[in-house]
Amino acid sequence: MSIMTNNNKTYLDRFPAAAGIVGIFSAVALVCESRFPISDDNGLLAAFFFHFLIRAGIFLGLALMLQEMKAGLSAIGLAFLCSAITYFFTKDWKTASSSLYMILYLVSILMGMLPFVLLVIMAGGGWKRDKLSVIIITLFVVQAALDNQSAVMAAQYLFNSSTESSVRIIILRIVVAFVGGSTAMIAISELMNFVKTDDFIKKTRLLNLANTPSSFGNALAFWVLKLALFIYCLSLGVYAKNLPTYLNSSFMADFRVYFTTFTLCSIAGITAFVLAIAWYLRKQMFEHILMYNLSNRIWIWLFSLPFAGFIAWLISLALGNRQDTVRERKSTLEDYASGSARTVLIITGICYLLLFINNFRQAGLAGAIVILLSAGLYFLYSIERAGFYILFWLQVLACLIAFYKLLTATEATHNSSDVTSAGLLFAFGALGFAYTMLQLPVFHPTMFEYIPAGEETIEKQEGQDLFADYKLN
Repeated sequence: MSIMTNNNKTYLDRFPAAAGIVGIFSAVALVCESRFPISDDNGLLAAFFFHFLIRAGIFLGLALMLQEMKAGLSAIGLAFLCSAITYFFTKDWKTASSSLYMILYLVSILMGMLPFVLLVIMAGGGWKRDKLSVIIITLFVVQAALDNQSAVMAAQYLFNSSTESSVRIIILRIVVAFVGGSTAMIAISELMNFVKTDDFIKKTRLLNLANTPSSFGNALAFWVLKLALFIYCLSLGVYAKNLPTYLNSSFMADFRVYFTTFTLCSIAGITAFVLAIAWYLRKQMFEHILMYNLSNRIWIWLFSLPFAGFIAWLISLALGNRQDTVRERKSTLEDYASGSARTVLIITGICYLLLFINNFRQAGLAGAIVILLSAGLYFLYSIERAGFYILFWLQVLACLIAFYKLLTATEATHNSSDVTSAGLLFAFGALGFAYTMLQLPVFHPTMFEYIPAGEETIEKQEGQDLFADYKLN
């Protein structure tokens, strides 16, 4: 089987228009929904209609991005039908039992996924049985992310606002819906790449030097995904913090199974979504610097910073020289791999020194030791490939420890500060392993491979690693 390089990020050229559609539909739906109290029957009907309106914006945006208008409109029609079915099952929610709540939850998941399944089938050219498990898992994760409301709950605490109709809360809900819908469109577009291509898409550290998305579309996608990373990690913290309440509160006793199942499924789905966002961002940042001839390793480190990353991205557009050929981008990749991360390590070392001094003053020797251990792990990560796996799994371990504390909380402690701290640890642990993934190209670019250029076309022999000759040494 011969493999040729082609641009599989053309959907980003149409992403700004698609994101604009999602933003408009979300704003109209949520502003109108805020005028209907959910407590009465008309309010519930309105809520389902406006929920459908947000989904309709996502499917219309996907139809534009994928250039599959028939598939997108068909998905909108099915989404309307699914919303009507879900409303029929849930209109008597006030008198529903715990077991009925579980059925309603399963129905809502299925009804949410079906329109996406139809879109993938129609746009992808039919059933792909060999890839069905990946398709179903991806759509479940997307569904869990789109139904996420915990970020809004967290912001209500931060803004000290308990009023659903508060202007600030409406704005926040619009931002969450816009970011969630836009991120879902990118996820589905990448899923379509997987459905339509060969197995090389399964390689998680594979670069496509032929990807040449538009500057604006690529920058907007970067901004949306960076924001999504924080929103979904914040959501994980809120879900994790609420878990002990659902497990132990006597007030929740009748609906314990439902709330616990919902929370665990949300945590699993959103954790997978965070990892997927980090994977996509890492690939996007690496391919961006190759496209703009930026061979200094500090660029990816700057892009990964929480707030300065987007400014660094804009600066890179002004300073970089966009390269039109795969051969030029391959040359930049070789220059990048042969370079050094010395500048990054110096800056990071200064930051750790300042943190060490501050923690020593504030928390004494114990606080200083924590910073020293953190610095040691980070520098091990920078010099040894094994350091990446050690740091990654330590952050996963921090999440598991936090999760264990949440599961073992009692009725007397489920609202304690320890539970809040465990929820925060879970959120920061998730954010930590995402950022560990993001910075891998800064220190270990030779762990990456690239898709061969058109002039390097090869034939795959049975049992042969197709990309064995395209690893950086």
